[in-house]
Amino acid sequence: MKFFIPYATIKEEEQQVLAAIVNLAKQNTGWVIKDKYIFRFSYVHNGQSHEAEVGQVSTFNKEPVIAILESDPCFLVCTPNRGVMGGEPIYVGKSEAVAVTVIYFD
Repeated sequence: MKFFIPYATIKEEEQQVLAAIVNLAKQNTGWVIKDKYIFRFSYVHNGQSHEAEVGQVSTFNKEPVIAILESDPCFLVCTPNRGVMGGEPIYVGKSEAVAVTVIYFD
């Protein structure tokens, strides 16, 4: 799957948006963000199944997923109000998540 940022119309815009999201995530967490950008994954949180896919509505907060980042402690699901325009991303702990299926962008 080819990398994309939803709503970005040109490649340069995608790179600018991604850089801003990564910088905000670093500021909010202090963590190293990996250069692996995730397209989709499923997980179970508090007994409920959730799905996060770039370009689709998150089942967790009903906002469109703009990017999914990876750090060592967890995945960071970034939606407009959680990690893109402000606020902290949705944290999905790798050790807490059950039945995680990750598909990375090429």
